[in-house]
Amino acid sequence: MGVISLRLKDREFRKLKNSPRWKVRTNQLLHVNFYNMAWEFLMVKFYKAGKLSLTGLASKMGMSVGETIMTFSHKQI
Repeated sequence: MGVISLRLKDREFRKLKNSPRWKVRTNQLLHVNFYNMAWEFLMVKFYKAGKLSLTGLASKMGMSVGETIMTFSHKQI
């Protein structure tokens, strides 16, 4: 398993620390959120570059095409 270490500005750290899930499992929260955001960012980047079709994007995201369209339209992508 790889390890990622990062430094946060005080403002970002306070925002994270005030999260209701902070006390549950900070490591798990950070891991899952960053991984999901990075994966989503990469897949959208590939889609925008024409390296993935909408069907391919949906498949990589583990969603149906309809769910993918709704998810990214809500995020204004």
